[in-house]
Amino acid sequence: VASITNPIASPFAAAPTVIVVPTAPTSSPIASNPGLRINCGGNNYTDTAGNLWEADSTHSYYTGGHSYTNLGLAIQGTSDDTIYQSERVGAGTVSYIIPNFKNGYYAVDLHFAEVYWSAAYSRLFDITIEGKKVATNYDVYAKAGGKGVAIIETYYTKVRDGVLMITFTTKLDQISVTGIEVLPIAPLPSEAPSTSPSEVPVASITNPIASPFAAAPTVIVVPTAPT
Repeated sequence: VASITNPIASPFAAAPTVIVVPTAPTSSPIASNPGLRINCGGNNYTDTAGNLWEADSTHSYYTGGHSYTNLGLAIQGTSDDTIYQSERVGAGTVSYIIPNFKNGYYAVDLHFAEVYWSAAYSRLFDITIEGKKVATNYDVYAKAGGKGVAIIETYYTKVRDGVLMITFTTKLDQISVTGIEVLPIAPLPSEAPSTSPSEVPVASITNPIASPFAAAPTVIVVPTAPT
């Protein structure tokens, strides 16, 4: 916290003006834990960075839905087409229930690509993470900007019971998700241990104000001319 002091020590000086200057977010404090990566609807896959993506059927992480693949479709915006050419789709509700998670804060990256429809408003669904709705009427085609285009949505959440639950609820046609990546992050420094569950928000990375990586603002004290 930086301050500019008033060099004039006059007792008649008016109260200084305090200006709060927001500081740009710092880089994400991803822990050394490699996290978990799931190739939804597909097989085990090692990406171009050397990370293993497990088939979602390996540990039966999901409930509902079925797999769909379009291996002949080239995917834009990624070097790992394999992750996006397979997907888990389904009408109604499809959930991923991932056990054996250490309680704490996580960044949840949801990977999408529309590999079936060729127009927006062909499928819509809601997304809920740990009981908090993070997206309503999500349209993969519209968000990505076309068919066969990769897009990643990042959300932050806190696991309290050793189980991470992600739920997709159909609003139109079927839900679709191609990959799930979960990485541990440092705790939010502003939260005291006594914070109740209802006070811990799930924040999207697209909201810079809600990002847990935003540094503390700089406070500048501007002296006021003596009266």
